[in-house]
Formats: sequence, C-alpha cells, structure tokens
Amino acid sequence: MPHQERILGAVQQIYAAATDTGQWSDSLSAIIAPMEASRAFFVSQDLLSGDVAISTDRNSETDHIVRYSSAAAAGFVPAWRRTIQQGAVVRSSQMQDDTASMRTPFYNEVLRPAGDFFGLVAQIAHNHCSDTFLCVHKPKGAADFTDTDVATLQHLMPHLATALELRTRIANLEAQERDIRVALDKLDEGFVLLNSSAEPVFSNRIGETMMTAEPRLAAALAGLRGRVPRNGGSFEVARDAKRPLHVQLTPIGEGKKLTRLSDRATSVMMVTDPEVVDRRRIGALIKSYGLTPAEARLAMEICKGDGRASAASRLGISPATARAHLSRIFEKTGLHRQAELVRLLMTSRH
Repeated sequence: MPHQERILGAVQQIYAAATDTGQWSDSLSAIIAPMEASRAFFVSQDLLSGDVAISTDRNSETDHIVRYSSAAAAGFVPAWRRTIQQGAVVRSSQMQDDTASMRTPFYNEVLRPAGDFFGLVAQIAHNHCSDTFLCVHKPKGAADFTDTDVATLQHLMPHLATALELRTRIANLEAQERDIRVALDKLDEGFVLLNSSAEPVFSNRIGETMMTAEPRLAAALAGLRGRVPRNGGSFEVARDAKRPLHVQLTPIGEGKKLTRLSDRATSVMMVTDPEVVDRRRIGALIKSYGLTPAEARLAMEICKGDGRASAASRLGISPATARAHLSRIFEKTGLHRQAELVRLLMTSRH
C-alpha cells in the first residue's frame, strides 16, 4: 500500500477511536504500519491521582502492557521523556545514546523483555493535571526510525490531539448522561420526553413502569398523537379503586436537542401518582418527627383542611382515636393547633 494511503488510513482510524475507545488498538496499528514499527503505546496519566490509562496496538501482549503501565504509574520513565515539548516528536537515540539507554532500568525492565529498543516519542498534550504521549518502538537489530518516520508521526500529531479532545468531551457528556439518568431514576414521579407526535423518546424508571402498568395512561398518551398542546397543559387519568394520576405537559422547544437523552423531544411529561406522593410524605413525617404510621396518615388527612372529624371518617377510625392521635402529633411536632399543622405540612419539603 502506498505511504500516503497508509497515513490516510491512520487518520481515519484515529477519528474512529475518538468516538469508540475500542478502536484505539486498530488506530495504533494503523499508525505504526507506515513506519514498520513493532509496537505502540498510547499513554494518558492523571498527574493528580497518578492513574494511568494505556492503549496499545494489536501486537502487544498483556505482560507488555502491565510492565509499561506499572512503569508509567511509578514515574519510572527516562528523564528526557519529560523534557519533550507538547506537539514535538523525537527519536530516543537523539535524546540518549544506545550505551546509556541499555543501562537504564526502563530499558532492562520494560523494553528488553518485549524485544524493543529504538523509540519514537510524541508529546500529545501536557498540563498540570495530565500527561498524554505516544511511544512507538522498533526491536533491537532493526534500523532506527528515519526522518520520514518522524515526519509521518508529526503529520499525525494534530489529528491525535483533536481526537483526544473529542474523546474527552464525549466522555464528559457520557458521564453527564449517566448522572442525569441516575438522578431521574430517583424521582418518585414519572419523567417522559415526548416528540411532536407524543411518542416517548426517553423515560425514567418510574415513567417506564407507569406506561406499562397503567393502560389508561398509555391510552391517554396515544390520544395525544399528533396534537400535543403547543403551550403544554395538564390533565388527569382516572384509575379503578385509586386516585387519578396527574399529568403535566411542558414544552421544551421544537425538536431541540438539549442532550442525547432529549433527542427529538419537544415536551416533558411529568406523571404524579398521588398515592406514591402520600406514602413518601408519610414516610418523611415518621422519620422527621417520630410519628407512628397511623399518626402520619391522620396528619396527611387533616392537611386537606376539612377538619378532624372528616379526616377520621376517611380513615375509618373513631373521633376519640383521631383526637388521641392528634394530641400525640402536637406533642411530637411542638404544635398546638390544626391550622399550624396544615401550614407545616403545606410548607414542608417532604
């Protein structure tokens, strides 16, 4: 294959690796092919934690990787390697003569067991937080790297730097997406992103469960197909033997892509199950004020504002029992009147 075609193939593989880290081995194999090198190591080290990430070409075996990774993590590299300027490519033979190189622990403990000797080092990126470089090797007995080899790697350097930046940005976006998913899955409400045809494009855990377990919610959503209110709105979905679900639709733009999660989404649907909300608030009252479950349920009913007798009737308890519960509620919360209790529950974050 002509030299230029090999370089073009390497560039294509480099950008493939930017979006898929599993492609780094193929990209490194493509990089060393024009130079007829034996091995390549792509090393990225977090200088604050000391953590090292290494990618290698397809020729490298596990023990080679382990030795190289251990040496990098321990800072066990030739001193001259740290003097290379960002964007530069140098031959190891330029930085240290062969006799001196063969006396170094790095050569004897890392390179020699792998059969490597000559090196070509490219400093891709370096700052106070991280150090990223590429080492290409040839075995002892082979010819040293040529000026053409240096020029080849120098030509690839901007592409490697850009791919590294893209990979970092993508990794950050992927981390943000994971965090968003975890946060949304912790909601007690269903969170569903809809496109302009009211078709779900993303759901959190509760939202997905609701659309599966509540056929009337799915039917209501199907009824909106192609006619989602432009300004949003709210409605209720009746259920047998349970209070209705509350659904709130909020527009987020005409197909605006806020993140990969909201691809093609035009509105957010929040679905609230009042019975789940009440259970959460009852649990919070028990935890925060030491109420019993019965006391917490009465407090929630009194919050509806129609008095103790009505609350007792809905709970199926006697007025005397309700009076005793309320007395203990006041004692535990430090309150004295029902109006104060209602105000506490209405303003509480629970």
